[in-house]
Amino acid sequence: MENFDRQPDRQLPVTGKNGKSPVATGLSNSSEELNLPLPRNFNIFARSRTLDPESRVGSGGVAIIFHSSLPMICRDDLSGPDFLVCQLGLLLLATFYILPAGSDWLLRYDPSSWDRLCTLAALAASSSMQFIALGDTNARTGTLSSDPETYQRVSADRTVCARGRALLDLCKTAHWRIANGFLPDSSDLTSHQHNGASVVDYAILSESFFTDEPVLNILPRVGSSDHSPLRLLARIPAHVWARDPIPSCPRRRSAASPAALLWEVTENPPPLDTLFREAIACTPSDLELSSALYGTAAPSPCPLFVHTCGRARSLPAPSAIAAVFVGPN
Repeated sequence: MENFDRQPDRQLPVTGKNGKSPVATGLSNSSEELNLPLPRNFNIFARSRTLDPESRVGSGGVAIIFHSSLPMICRDDLSGPDFLVCQLGLLLLATFYILPAGSDWLLRYDPSSWDRLCTLAALAASSSMQFIALGDTNARTGTLSSDPETYQRVSADRTVCARGRALLDLCKTAHWRIANGFLPDSSDLTSHQHNGASVVDYAILSESFFTDEPVLNILPRVGSSDHSPLRLLARIPAHVWARDPIPSCPRRRSAASPAALLWEVTENPPPLDTLFREAIACTPSDLELSSALYGTAAPSPCPLFVHTCGRARSLPAPSAIAAVFVGPN
């Protein structure tokens, strides 16, 4: 990421799979990246993979290498084995490896890399965070598009699998686009196995980045790797990467209540702020809260029915994720 200048917009070169950044690694433990020889003024974040959750012996992983002038932070709350997320202003940079759908290792990590990608999609859909990712999804999307009316894709791999369709659904929800096959010269095969070749390594970006025509190249394989490197060049708008100062909080007096403090922040609060402050200023009793949620309890209540919604993902038993209580009130 060294091609930075002093202009308001920045060109951000990003390389995946054996390239500079982000990359798939052969790290054997979580601290080995500290001893890697890096170019001058470059830093690294990495997440190694362990063969067993109880073991400290690793077997590969992912890493992001970046110039030290960038105020990059590692989002530990969004990262995990085979999944690394860094933040630069309003931009989330991610690199990951998602196990094949039928892998016996899927149950070793909870949440899985796929679950973490779903979390990022939910975050992108509900916030102003922008997103760039390069990773091995083990998903085949063929020539399908997350929004066929807006953009079309071409691909040397026309096969579509169930996870590929799920990936497209995530992109539609999060307003992401798969750059493979949409940008020029980006439709080549990326995975080269003994039983055939396919496209499973993707560059995924927020829709806003496509207004400045990013560039994606599928490069020749390096050494003994069975995957092709991906090189992405994207322009980052100034408002995305800008380092705005964090607003300071007003000093709180020990005797001031939360409601009184909020009134001091603005002299003329908007109507919604007024309603919010009135709501937090009152403290209902436990009985009032219970009555508001469930209604008044009867001396001889009717039977209570509980409807649950569950899921099972190759687990020994399904787990409930939601419940609806139905009673007289």
